[in-house]
Amino acid sequence: MLAKQITIEGSKIFYYIYNQELKPTIVAIHGFRGNHKALTPFARAFKNQRVILLDLPGYGFSEPLNKTHNLKNYAQFLNSFVANLGLKEFFLWGHSFGGSICIQYAATFPDRIKNLILVSPAVAGKGVVETLEADYYKLTSFLPRKYRKIWVANELLNQLGGNLLLKQVSGNRKKELIHAGAENLKEAKPKVIVESALSYLRTDLISLSKKIKTRTLIIVGAADIIAPLERLKAVKNSIQHSKLIVIPKQGHLSPLEEPIYIASLTEEFIRAT
Repeated sequence: MLAKQITIEGSKIFYYIYNQELKPTIVAIHGFRGNHKALTPFARAFKNQRVILLDLPGYGFSEPLNKTHNLKNYAQFLNSFVANLGLKEFFLWGHSFGGSICIQYAATFPDRIKNLILVSPAVAGKGVVETLEADYYKLTSFLPRKYRKIWVANELLNQLGGNLLLKQVSGNRKKELIHAGAENLKEAKPKVIVESALSYLRTDLISLSKKIKTRTLIIVGAADIIAPLERLKAVKNSIQHSKLIVIPKQGHLSPLEEPIYIASLTEEFIRAT
C-alpha cells in the first residue's frame, strides 16, 4: 500500500494505492462518517486490479471542502481528483453514502467512468424515518458549538447502530468493527456530517440514476434497512444497463463483514466487461 497526499481545490486530500503497477483501476469511495480504513481489507483482496482508496474531504485525514459538503460538490471534487491523478478510464465503486456520491458523479459525468459498482448505496425515501433523520441533523445548528460533536457523533448511537447493522460476523469481529466506528467518530467534523446527511436525504437519487449511461452493478443485502431492497430495485430499473445481486441475510455493511466476497463480485463484474 502506498500512502499519498494531494491538494484539490485548496484542500489536502489523503489517498492510498494498492497494486500500484496494475491496471485497470478501481476508485473506491467509503461510506458516511467513515474513512479509507474501513475498506482496507476489501482493497487488499484484489490481485489483478489497482485499487485507490481516499478519505473524502472532511473525513479521516482529509481537510474539508471550502464549500458545502453536498453530493454535487463531492462529485465535482471527485472529478478534480481523478483528473489530477491522470485517470482517463477507471471503475468507480462506492458503498453507502459513497454509493450516493457515485450515483451523482455517474449522472453528472456519464462518459468519464468505465463502469459503476454500487454496494448498498444510500438512497433516501420520503417517509417518516427520513423526516426524523433530517430533523435530527437540523437540530445541530441550534446547539452550542461545544455540544455539536457529541450530538452528531454519539457513541451510544454508534453502538446501537453497529449491533443493528452488522449481520454476518462473529461476536468478536462485531466488537472490533463497532470499536473502529467509535475511533472514527473521534475524527468527526459536525459541519461535514450534517451537510452530508441533509444532502443525501434531500436528493432524489432514483430520478438522478436515470441519467447514468454506464454499465452498472448493484449489490445489496436482503436484510439491509438503510438501503432497502425494494428501493434499490427502483435504482436498478432506472439504469438501462444494470445488474442487481442480492446477498441473502446480509445487511448494510457487507464490505466490512465480507470484504473478500464483495471484492470477488466486483472483480467478476470487471472481467465480464
